[in-house]
Amino acid sequence: MELLLKIKEILSSLFFFLTGPILDKELRVLSRRKRYYALRFCYTALLAFFVLILYLSYVTIGSMPGVVATSMMPQAGRTITITIIWFQFLASQLLTVTFLSTSISEEIYKRTLGVLMTTPINSLQIVSGKLLSRLLAVFLLLGISVPILAIIRVLGGVPWDYVISSFYIIMCAALFAGSVSMFFSIFSRQAFAALARIIIFFLVIYVLLPLGWSIVSTSLGRSAFNPHLLYFNPFAVLGDNTSVLQVPGSAGMFSWRIHCLIMLVASVFFFGLSTIFVRRAGLQQMGGRDESAKSLWTRKTAIPFLASSSEVIKPVKGPPLIWKDTRVYLSNSGKLKSVIFNAVFIFLVLAAYLIFIYAGLFEEVMSHVGFVCVFMLVGMWRTVTISASSITSEREARTWEILMTAPLTDKQIVLSKMAVSIFPAIPYFVLIFGHIIFFGLLGKISPAVILPLIFIIVFSFFLLSSAGVMFSCLFRRTVWSVGFALFMLVFIHFCSPCSFFANPLFLTGAILYAASGEGAGEMFPGNGYEGIFMFIFIGIGVLVFYFLAGFTCYAIARSQLRRKIYA
Repeated sequence: MELLLKIKEILSSLFFFLTGPILDKELRVLSRRKRYYALRFCYTALLAFFVLILYLSYVTIGSMPGVVATSMMPQAGRTITITIIWFQFLASQLLTVTFLSTSISEEIYKRTLGVLMTTPINSLQIVSGKLLSRLLAVFLLLGISVPILAIIRVLGGVPWDYVISSFYIIMCAALFAGSVSMFFSIFSRQAFAALARIIIFFLVIYVLLPLGWSIVSTSLGRSAFNPHLLYFNPFAVLGDNTSVLQVPGSAGMFSWRIHCLIMLVASVFFFGLSTIFVRRAGLQQMGGRDESAKSLWTRKTAIPFLASSSEVIKPVKGPPLIWKDTRVYLSNSGKLKSVIFNAVFIFLVLAAYLIFIYAGLFEEVMSHVGFVCVFMLVGMWRTVTISASSITSEREARTWEILMTAPLTDKQIVLSKMAVSIFPAIPYFVLIFGHIIFFGLLGKISPAVILPLIFIIVFSFFLLSSAGVMFSCLFRRTVWSVGFALFMLVFIHFCSPCSFFANPLFLTGAILYAASGEGAGEMFPGNGYEGIFMFIFIGIGVLVFYFLAGFTCYAIARSQLRRKIYA
């Protein structure tokens, strides 16, 4: 008994040494915020909604004989379990990134990191306390579904091995996402900048690298590439684990144990980097160093081609708020970030074009659909993130009160913020129509798709910009506004029951597919003109939905604009 007590005391001392008082402080703060209780309610409600929809799709009360309904129970159990697992997989990473994207930048922005460095708390305890407190909140959400999975297993067809292995994959993916998010939060004073870097990082390692390697392997005449290169990709490993459940008796390509070990090592690597750079950032702030000096040095000496030619005050031209936000977006630091992002994106696009041309893949209409949808998706992301941070960034910079005293109406402010959020997406519109015009001249695409695409882009981006500004009015912090806006983008366009028809990417693909001569009737009920008319009817209905939803978001933003100005 004494030995057990001594071991417990040693473990408690070790745990306190690793976390310190930061973990206790963060847990107390998180437990007193109302939005975390609202988050748990929304998470549980969405999870129950998906389970109910799937269950009713398999078993309709009173419409099936008892024997048939009983025989469908195992299939329903597998489908519901797979849906819950993938819902948790995506939600856990999204929530972890949202929670930890401001974990260190918030301390830097409030200038409290330097104060922490003067206490006995070391950088290891700061990083581990922040990381574990946020991960505990996410893991509590994962634990909500355990009783549901236990009940669903009664239906049959779902082994515990799949549930346990999937939970390990989800937790390791969330841990890695949290470590990476904390690392990037050290170098970003604003949540928008941190979220942008995090999204680009995961987009590159989870999507672009596997896709690029697959394209290169296909162009070299190989039917498949080495699957071991995807051990670092949790999407591929969980998908392989799910395929084994769907096809009983099949063997998977990946070992989830090896994958979890790799993700743990990668998480420890970023955790160590965060510990090192947090200490450096804290010591610099404690020593009185300010980032404004760095920005001044960058403007004057480091990047002369981005610097202004003169310091003369420039006159305001056009709507003042649009002029101001455009000048901020095109400032030296904003211009540098835009140049770097656009340079990397253009390089990847050119490489993809060369590979597709070399492999002769542009003979297939799906290649054109893929390029156009990628350009549109990147433009959507830019519009959503900028619109969702348009007003919260003013509040965080303490300029919102000054803006409220300006002789501008609510309509002018909201419309100006919406217009500025669409400006960064204009280059991607140029890429979309440039791709269509170029391959239209080559006879690969019909130029008739330009007009319907214009309507889709105008109405869908009107909805995205108005919804982003609405979230920016409703929330005080940029991280929550951008997080909810991105969740809306993902849920409405990809996860909701109406996502198949209300998705502008789907409509774009359908239009390109129909204009290629393949026929739109194959994608909808009916044949020939009946299918085309159905396609036109659904498209017009979706555009009307975009306009009404966007106008509703615009009205809510105007009504909430001047509420809680000094909150």
